[in-house]
Amino acid sequence: MAQPVKNETSEERERNWKDPNELLKFVCERGKVMCPYCSVPVGRIKVTSNTISLQDAPWVTTGDRDGKTNLDFQGTCLHPSQKSPPCKAVINLGKWENYSEVHINNKYALIVKSTIPCLVSGMDIKIVHSGQTALLTSINPILLKQLIVEKEYFTTVEATVCHELKYQAVYREYGYPVENKLHLIRWKVKFTGRNGEEDKEVKLEEVEEIKKTRCQLTGHEIFFPVPQEWRYRNITLIAYMLNDKSVEAVYSRVIFIKDHIVAAFYRVENTKAIPFRIHNVSEQAGTGNILVSEPVYHIQGMYKEGNRYYFAGSTKPQNPAYVLTVNECPNENCEGGYERCDVMTFGDSFDEETYDDNLACYTHPGGLQSANGVLAVGLEKYKGGRTKINDAMLCFYDTMNMKEYKNMRMRLKDRASAVGIVYYKNKWIVAVRVNNGTVVFYSFSEKDTALTTIKEFKNIKEFQNLNLFLDEEEQIYMFGMESTKLPVLGDGTKTNFCWIYKVDIEDKEIYATWKDEDGYIQYKNYENIEENKIRFITKLPTSFQWSSCVHIQKNENTGIEEDRKEDPNFIGNEDTGFIGKFTVYASDNNVKEKAIKKEGVQYTVRRKPATPVIECNLFQEEKVNK
Repeated sequence: MAQPVKNETSEERERNWKDPNELLKFVCERGKVMCPYCSVPVGRIKVTSNTISLQDAPWVTTGDRDGKTNLDFQGTCLHPSQKSPPCKAVINLGKWENYSEVHINNKYALIVKSTIPCLVSGMDIKIVHSGQTALLTSINPILLKQLIVEKEYFTTVEATVCHELKYQAVYREYGYPVENKLHLIRWKVKFTGRNGEEDKEVKLEEVEEIKKTRCQLTGHEIFFPVPQEWRYRNITLIAYMLNDKSVEAVYSRVIFIKDHIVAAFYRVENTKAIPFRIHNVSEQAGTGNILVSEPVYHIQGMYKEGNRYYFAGSTKPQNPAYVLTVNECPNENCEGGYERCDVMTFGDSFDEETYDDNLACYTHPGGLQSANGVLAVGLEKYKGGRTKINDAMLCFYDTMNMKEYKNMRMRLKDRASAVGIVYYKNKWIVAVRVNNGTVVFYSFSEKDTALTTIKEFKNIKEFQNLNLFLDEEEQIYMFGMESTKLPVLGDGTKTNFCWIYKVDIEDKEIYATWKDEDGYIQYKNYENIEENKIRFITKLPTSFQWSSCVHIQKNENTGIEEDRKEDPNFIGNEDTGFIGKFTVYASDNNVKEKAIKKEGVQYTVRRKPATPVIECNLFQEEKVNK
């Protein structure tokens, strides 16, 4: 018996024709999400992470996770922990899960089965519609010849100096893959011009910067490192068939070269020492020596932060140590390009009766560094002339007024030859090189100024100076400066080394870090490793033995609007990687000024009108097209 014709409602029709592959569909801006605790449980998705279209709507990615902006819930939050505020006022999201492996603008594309937790309710917000609008009657018929860029991969190893891109393409005829023609696939790239330049289109195998590297540029699967000149450009990658150029596949994206802090340091030209002088060095009261041949100023540590130089110095075993601060002068008429020099003396005067506790009795300063308004410096003690003993003081000063920071100091039954400091996750991390190449790490915070020992690492190196820095992912890197015992070369130059380490504070580990010949950053346990040193050649008497430091010029203009930030500590983000420019400094052992012996007085005095200067060498990064 024939069944009567049933008139389906729109809801029944949608249910009966539901796509079984819906959960694997990519999501675009028309998509919808659902939260069981919202009074209006279904909201719309708004995309801010990119402008690349899927069915004429922006593609949703893992970068779209700002609840107030990207998930448009119109109701109020009914979770028991809340008092019915608007969802937009309280929504707080975690990270997307169950996303695809397809990259869109350096983010992963979402699919319908992707979820994201709401940290208010603890429940997952789910995607209930992909936003794709293609109907069965509107799907294009199978093309006779079809070339598709099927996948895009990125090297995900943190070690890459810049992104290496990998693409796969598939060639089909009558809907079926044709493997015997994959070798005929060729690739070209079109990228937008900048500053009035015209757009360019080149064949991939003709790009000189790529040809010199490890790469595969033809066929169905290619890989290559991104040339520097493509940085921050919108590029279009085009695959085509060598025997039929009418068959093309087009893929567009913005290129970000993710720089690495160690890779940037390797761009410093370590054999090209540039001499320069720091003028206007103030006279220090009480300086002088019994012998004319001894120095008036002896420099034993330096650091540069922003436009300010710090120099730690001493004169004789019974004179207090001091710190000179010299600011670079923006006024071209300023003598030597430097403003006046200020002097901060440790303690008031040397006193034998208070020898054990008086800071002025710690007359031999070591290396120093400042971070987030605090200057850290180590002071060592002499006994019996110039014999150092295992008695040192770790001191901290406010860089605004050069007064002791909250009366902080720590006595060490050891040396304090080099000190580094960095501000990390709302606390300061301090590294001190003590005896026998041992480095000890401490921490303290603004609220808790008691120094806490993190860990002692033995058998590192005999650093004369060391510096700590953060990269864009808040990983700590240590740069240790060492002057070697190798003989002075015939041209009067000295061999020095800078050693690089990654410091994992949470796991309490240190790793030797270096860039290998293929441009990848390597990490190994620090013991018995030599690969992580970079040789620097200085002209004596300048060397790392006396005072040296690593300087990062931060917040370099990258050419993209979102990176032009006012924060002077900005050094990059997850897209750009590390952003900064390195300079390495080293100074002579003494302030340059001849000393004479005044008749009837055992100390030397300054010859007038001589102006004290500090002779230095600096090493800069080589120029890189960005």
